[in-house]
Amino acid sequence: MSTILIISPEPWSAHSVSKHHYARELARRGHSVVFLDPPADGIPGIDITPVDLAGEGISGALHVVRSARVAPGLRFWPAILRRQLEARWLSRLERQTGARIDVVWLFENSRFYDMRFAGDRLKIYHQVDLNQNFHPQIAAHTADAVFCTSREIALRLEVAGKPVTIITHGVWTHPYDPKDEAALFAEPGIHCVYCGNMSMAYLDRETILECVASHGEVWFHFFGGFRDGDPFRDQLARRANVILHGKVDPDRLLAILANADLQMLCYQKAHFEDQSNPHKMMEYLLSGSPIVASYTSAYAEISELFVMSGPGGDFREAFDYALKNLEKYDSPALREARIAFAMNNTYQRQVDRIADALGAHGRAIRDGGVT
Repeated sequence: MSTILIISPEPWSAHSVSKHHYARELARRGHSVVFLDPPADGIPGIDITPVDLAGEGISGALHVVRSARVAPGLRFWPAILRRQLEARWLSRLERQTGARIDVVWLFENSRFYDMRFAGDRLKIYHQVDLNQNFHPQIAAHTADAVFCTSREIALRLEVAGKPVTIITHGVWTHPYDPKDEAALFAEPGIHCVYCGNMSMAYLDRETILECVASHGEVWFHFFGGFRDGDPFRDQLARRANVILHGKVDPDRLLAILANADLQMLCYQKAHFEDQSNPHKMMEYLLSGSPIVASYTSAYAEISELFVMSGPGGDFREAFDYALKNLEKYDSPALREARIAFAMNNTYQRQVDRIADALGAHGRAIRDGGVT
């Protein structure tokens, strides 16, 4: 069994994304996982809280760590002093947990980005978002192994001189029954679903509003929260064919998506690189329901499984085409193919792929492995 420190730009309490799912999968394998939240001001020392995962059938230990910054303005310090302070913080964490950290798995590059602070421990740098762009090359250069989710990110990391392995986003599976959410879609007509942050900067609001306005025969369901005062909420709420559900329990999402006649993913053309591999696409695929998406390069090779506009293409045309061809894309064969693709990319599979890429070091993250 290894003790694995995951350094995350999102807190454990946030909506679960890749960092959270990797933590769960590593704990499921029997490892002890220490999940470091973003810096929290006003916390004296290091606060460590256990997470009860027994209800998810996970036996391994997972602890969330909250701590203030190692030092104010640390990025401006000389590199050798910064590494010394971060190494001292890591030693303090080990004393409090009572275990030596075997693996440091870094998912961000705004802190701890010079991974030499971790000494001889296995150092993994894993970038899942293109806009995580503080010190990516330093993180990649000082890691033992480098992973990312898209070719667009890999091109920026390869200049650091280390091999970069692309591991697409995974999907976290759990039992669900579509009948549990069928009542949401009881009204006659076509039901189109979007789930996610409704105030996300890259969302193509103008195009979404045009699709809503030009397709009064379609019910548009939006699952996700808005920033306070976001005018997009009022613009949508005024439409008679829009239903705003707000945030929902993530455990409900698969059953919701499985009931959709069509799932929508619509980002601005100017930001297709930033959204070349959106995390929610794998959830959409796992549901089996038809999908219409703006250009997402990571899925271009399987575009026969859903409707996708080309680079610089018109999403409205793709949406119209999807509506006219729903019967084709809702075929049992395509539903099964979408689900099969997602099931080949569970977080269990992704950890296995990462372990394979690590070679002899991969035993540190395999089931019950040790360094």
